[in-house]
Amino acid sequence: MNITKTEVLHICKLAKLKLSEEELCRTTAELEEIIQHMKCIEKFSFEEKEITKANVKTALSDGKIICQKENITQIDVKTQVLRKDEVKPFSDYEKLFRNTRDMKDGYIRVPKIIE
Repeated sequence: MNITKTEVLHICKLAKLKLSEEELCRTTAELEEIIQHMKCIEKFSFEEKEITKANVKTALSDGKIICQKENITQIDVKTQVLRKDEVKPFSDYEKLFRNTRDMKDGYIRVPKIIE
């Protein structure tokens, strides 16, 4: 299943996103890659009680993703995608609250919705 620009535009409309032509092309390619990876993962059974020693290799060959399952002793993780979780002090409250409609005593006032 190839995702089309029309489908991405429909998704963007539902999400109320506006993309440039360049962003649309890049997003379409990224979504297609994600779908291909999900198809690759679908091929494996994860219902077993014990996790099997399996490695899913993806390789780019002529623009198509190839998926293989091999028995190995461990799964290699080469890149850490997440950053280290660090607490950073924040002091720019004026910038944080500049789009609020109503403030009182340091709190954001919102309309009453329950009578």
